Amino acid sequence: MRYFRNTLALAVCLFAVSGAAMAQNVTISSKDKAVTITGTLVSFDDETYLLDTEIGQLRLSRLATDCLGAACPQTIVTLDLDVAVTEAQTASLLQALVNGFAGTTQPVGPVGA
Repeated sequence: MRYFRNTLALAVCLFAVSGAAMAQNVTISSKDKAVTITGTLVSFDDETYLLDTEIGQLRLSRLATDCLGAACPQTIVTLDLDVAVTEAQTASLLQALVNGFAGTTQPVGPVGA
């Protein structure tokens, strides 16, 4: 009986801690920063934030907003790309892709060191 009671107490504590971690204040802003809403993050489903605010619960699109705060979920955006080119076009396409990528990244250290 004691083991069951201890296990139940541990489970209740873990549930309370996980709920508290999700129920933290966050600030959701529109991409242009014209609208900002602060509230408690209730849930997130990879597409929509559910925010509890002073005026009630709001559902906000992840794609149209930015989330600021410790409770904001980490999102990973991936891109799948298929390209069909002839053998003759491959060299020039690869060169353009490498040049474009190199132009968007910041060097992290000396090359060839």
